[in-house]
Amino acid sequence: VRPEASGTVEKIAAEEGQSVREDDLLFVLRNDEERARVAEAQAARDLNQRNYDRVKSLKGNDILSLEELDRARSELAQADARLQIAEVELRRTEIRAPFDGILGPRMVSRGDRVTGGAMSRRGDQTGMVQIDSIDELKLVFTVPEVAINAIAVGTPLEVSVTPFPGERFAGEVYFVAPSLDPGNRRLPIKALIPNPQHRLRPGLSCTVFLPLGKREGVLLVPESAIV
Repeated sequence: VRPEASGTVEKIAAEEGQSVREDDLLFVLRNDEERARVAEAQAARDLNQRNYDRVKSLKGNDILSLEELDRARSELAQADARLQIAEVELRRTEIRAPFDGILGPRMVSRGDRVTGGAMSRRGDQTGMVQIDSIDELKLVFTVPEVAINAIAVGTPLEVSVTPFPGERFAGEVYFVAPSLDPGNRRLPIKALIPNPQHRLRPGLSCTVFLPLGKREGVLLVPESAIV
């Protein structure tokens, strides 16, 4: 999670390892200046609203011209826009969870200066905390070119991981690359593995069991016996 605006961390609203929901508050940057700008823009907007209401009332009595009413309406719209901009700048000082997940390592502490900004490159922005969504994991693997006709979106599969020997976890292919990797002549595949109990963790290596076809009445020999 990276900030949209640069500033100093004033408040940490969530702890490492905590489960969070989308839009939950994680950090607050020092925002005295931004709050003052919102208050200033709100006061200007209220003044323009009163002026517009007064001009509209006088126009109804044919005291003021249509041009003066249009000018008052335009000034009110500009004041609304300035208020919205100030509110956006204030919201950028609040760093919120982009999706449901579990917070990982926190990379900043209270008082730290962070770098952000919409125009800055990702490498220039400060990482603040890692968040992982692990209710469903993405599995990335490849298959040899001889198997490309046997796999498609929706193909079921199973995986096994070292922490749970003898146990398999079911999943389903959701992406098949349109072309082979020219470096190894293998086809990139992606699958989703449901993980409702959070037993699996991102980063685990696994063995993939993928049905590529079935033949009856064939003779099987150990690979080591083939010369």
